[in-house]
Amino acid sequence: GFQIGETMPCGFCGRSGRPECQIFMKPNKTVSQTKCPYQTDFRYKTADTGTDKTACRNVPILCGLCPPKNEHDWTPAVWRYNMAEHLRVYHSEYASPQQPEGLLLPFAVWEKIEITHKEEKAQGVLEFLIP
Repeated sequence: GFQIGETMPCGFCGRSGRPECQIFMKPNKTVSQTKCPYQTDFRYKTADTGTDKTACRNVPILCGLCPPKNEHDWTPAVWRYNMAEHLRVYHSEYASPQQPEGLLLPFAVWEKIEITHKEEKAQGVLEFLIP
């Protein structure tokens, strides 16, 4: 296996900084496109909701703060679990989990990136560390 990358790792292989791992989506669609050699097929809506057996909801999402090119173009997406870092790097004027001070995130953006209590618990985060 590979060591998980430290900076915005790919949701399929876990590596960072690989151009082939950039993921794209079309606005208002739940399909994604990548050239990661380790990509697998998944049902977006099921993965986005999570299940009792699989609480992980790490799916590609479009950042609501990045302007889309147009509704028909493939647009760079960000894996949900990388959004806090994306916000810190590309939208540092906004408050985020990694940067508590700044402008309030629009609710629609927060709603997309929120990691649920159930997810954190399933991933082994200690109860007293879950907000």
